[in-house]
Amino acid sequence: MKPMFNLAAALLAGLLFLCGPALADDPALRNNPALNNGRSLTYDQTLSLYSASGGDSPEINGFTVEPQIGTLGVGLNIGYQTNDVFRARINLNHLPLTTSRTIKDIDFKAKYDSTTIGLLADVHPFSGNFRLTGGLYHVNMSADLTAEFKGDRKYKIGDTEYSSDELDSGEGTVEWKRIAPYLGLGFSTGDGLKSSGFFFSGDFGALFFGDPKVSLKFADSAYQDHPELANNVRDYETKAEKDIHRYLPVWPVLSLGFGYRHLF
Repeated sequence: MKPMFNLAAALLAGLLFLCGPALADDPALRNNPALNNGRSLTYDQTLSLYSASGGDSPEINGFTVEPQIGTLGVGLNIGYQTNDVFRARINLNHLPLTTSRTIKDIDFKAKYDSTTIGLLADVHPFSGNFRLTGGLYHVNMSADLTAEFKGDRKYKIGDTEYSSDELDSGEGTVEWKRIAPYLGLGFSTGDGLKSSGFFFSGDFGALFFGDPKVSLKFADSAYQDHPELANNVRDYETKAEKDIHRYLPVWPVLSLGFGYRHLF
């Protein structure tokens, strides 16, 4: 998965490079009486003047506070904008989750615990509600796996079927890398980044974890007198770890939020 991770990092670097013009500190032209024959300019006229002169968007400084919920859990965005194109934000999330997953014919109970902290850059290329987002997350995410055997069922390990008593117990862990790039897109209701007030928002993207670290094991005490079973279980563990690697290098991100923007 290293090529995919490097591609995500390169795309992120390109997105941040494109943000450069939005960070320029040009003077605002919104109400400059020296223009438009002494009359105050409307916002659309200001944008037209900036576009014609090749300048950047006028300064519209402000803060945003935005609770959200999504596939990263319950979260909070705290943002700061310098104009109607660029916003930087910190994104905090926590996700306690218990679910089930079948891995190679055996059902496992998966208990997730996740805390993610992201530093994100939102770019509104049309000074409107649509945005492109890139950034980096610090990830503290792991999952504990516990095999859920049923007493009256046979489980195929290798070419042989075994009972739950023969397999005894199974458990494992999955740990994700600490740093993950993020790429996505989103929207917000209202007047983009141009006015104070309440707004709804949504994000859709992906965290690129790379291959997680997987450890999966059955109780060795059950195999001391069964070398064939021991070999089959070791083979199962290897294949199950590859299966987990294949499905978990990318975490889909989908979130909805409701926030408030204050301009000054």
